[in-house]
Amino acid sequence: MPLTPELHAHFVHILRSQIGPITKGRIFVALAEDAGIRLGSGRQNGKTATVAAFAKSLRLNPRTVRWWLRALRDLADDSELLDAVEREMLPIKTALRLKRSREKDALCTVTDEDRAVAAATWGVTCSDLRDFLPQLHGEAHLIYTDLPYTKDALPLCGELARLSKPALTPGGTLALMTRLPMRDVLNVMCPWLPHWATIAYICHGRDAAHFWPTGLWSFWKPIYLFGHRKDGLVGDVVFSAGKEKSLHPHQQDVPGHRTIISRLTLPTDLVVDPACGSGTSGEATLREGRRFLGNDIKPENARISRARLAALTGRAVGGDVELGARRGNTAHPMSRRVRTRAPQALSS
Repeated sequence: MPLTPELHAHFVHILRSQIGPITKGRIFVALAEDAGIRLGSGRQNGKTATVAAFAKSLRLNPRTVRWWLRALRDLADDSELLDAVEREMLPIKTALRLKRSREKDALCTVTDEDRAVAAATWGVTCSDLRDFLPQLHGEAHLIYTDLPYTKDALPLCGELARLSKPALTPGGTLALMTRLPMRDVLNVMCPWLPHWATIAYICHGRDAAHFWPTGLWSFWKPIYLFGHRKDGLVGDVVFSAGKEKSLHPHQQDVPGHRTIISRLTLPTDLVVDPACGSGTSGEATLREGRRFLGNDIKPENARISRARLAALTGRAVGGDVELGARRGNTAHPMSRRVRTRAPQALSS
């Protein structure tokens, strides 16, 4: 591509003028328009050129030009960062990282409205999980449970994976906390859902479990994640806050489970626990501003969970959970209206 005198004059102006990257990017785009060149893949008919080819014709570094154009495009709706890049107070890469971080924080921030929705829409049923999960049709963003650790529970793990596949949303995750051997768990669950990560749930010394066949004390529990990998980074270590056994011999701690749920879901997502026991997962879910639907095969456990969540939310025991899309989306056509007293917003 020949360098005309006019383009050469613009090129000298770009290099010598005291202007920032944003203005340089705008000048670059204007030069292409003045020359009648469409910046694209270079494979179309007519005057089409890649960014690299046109940048080289102006004797500019293509990589630098791409950063100008990326900042111009991705920071267009953030005048603060755009101005900081133009004044060269922030490198473009740092500004883009800050913008992504702000967007993620805004998406993950739990509001009082989110907690009020969660408080108004929880539900706990009593049934076998093989009867409970088929009622969900692609509505659960996270299915999170803790099944018995005995070997006779292995077939149930396989059933859990099989029934969770149609119950999850397209990007949903199944999370199973268990101390059963990893090889056995993956063998029965992976035919239905792909295993993409394992979270280490670190227990305090007094919470350690002794495995007689191996002669080992176990100071952690694995949480196997199946389904679809989450966008961004998810930490794979969570620390337990210690024993909480006031309601049930197998009760878990709330703070650790809040961490897990917040990492794997967004506010107002639907979290389902088909074996919720005393309702620890339910309390953790509601405190994080997510909707909760629980179930347990034992009537006594279901009663404890209902009473616990009712005390937390100030809502009448019972009622239906509203199954629907997350915040900002239209409701699922099979949504059920919630029968409830006026809920109170949950404190964090």
